Amino acid sequence: MSPKQVARIIVTFLLIAIGIWLGQNRQFYTEAVVSIFFACTLMSVSVIHFRILPSWRDALLVLCGTFLFAAIDFQLLHYRLILASWLSFAGLSSLVILGVRAVWAEGASRKLLALGFVPALFLVGSEYFASNLLEWTAAAHPKVLDLYLYSFDASLGLQFPFLVARGFARWPSLRVTSLIFYIGLAIPIGLIYVGRLLRLGEKAVPSFVAFLATGPVGVLFYNLFPALGPIHLFREQFPWQPLSTGDVSRLFVEPVKIVGLPCHTFSSYGMGAAGMVVFARTLLVGARRGIRISRLHGSRNTRYRGALLRGPRCCLSLCSTGGGGLFV
Repeated sequence: MSPKQVARIIVTFLLIAIGIWLGQNRQFYTEAVVSIFFACTLMSVSVIHFRILPSWRDALLVLCGTFLFAAIDFQLLHYRLILASWLSFAGLSSLVILGVRAVWAEGASRKLLALGFVPALFLVGSEYFASNLLEWTAAAHPKVLDLYLYSFDASLGLQFPFLVARGFARWPSLRVTSLIFYIGLAIPIGLIYVGRLLRLGEKAVPSFVAFLATGPVGVLFYNLFPALGPIHLFREQFPWQPLSTGDVSRLFVEPVKIVGLPCHTFSSYGMGAAGMVVFARTLLVGARRGIRISRLHGSRNTRYRGALLRGPRCCLSLCSTGGGGLFV
């Protein structure tokens, strides 16, 4: 047996062993597996996996891995059973299988699988360590700038955070729909990245780096401008009892210490990532349509150029529409 084969066997064993260890680890289960945010991130791995390798064999392996994790955690270790756990088990199985496939593939196929596996691993890792970053950030900034931000919002004439929050309170379907898109943001990120990967190859990596960088950039800006939002500032008065314009004009603004976690203020990060998803999708769809038109008519790729113009407008319109709710 060649050294290359031995190395592959060792890496395969390590990937499977690490996957099983994570699946049965109590700390990992309570901190990540049961979280619907983390489950959606792991489901994005399955999206990447099956877009690159749409195989019934892999689907069966993922199903077997899911039930194996469930048997270990629910039957042997008696962990709490919730829906998010099943989604996490499926995504974790996909991550392990995708890694094993990348190890044993050859040539261009190996490169493609590696470009799917490594970003998927970074995506999962960034989601897992996000809570640690937020906890450190909260400890570093016991006082926040909510009064400054609220004063600025009120100076616009309309208190947009209160209006948006009232809309969520009056129309539960709007709230649920928004929550679904917010929680599942990692899935369209995975879809966009793998679509660009299949089309552009390694040139798609910068787009993933941009998606991944939004998290650290969000943490950086929170450290510069820490705030928790008016729901933590006004408590039970939010969103039905905003201060009057006269009271706001007499408000003494200063850093204040209020109870809350930064994780509730990162809709701005979500807004940025969502805008990038829309822009990237517009480029991808525009490019595909442009190629079809070019092939049919032999003309310039006008649709692609149109996508380049429409994409930033989509991002700006989304950010301006959602801007009033970023501080909610």
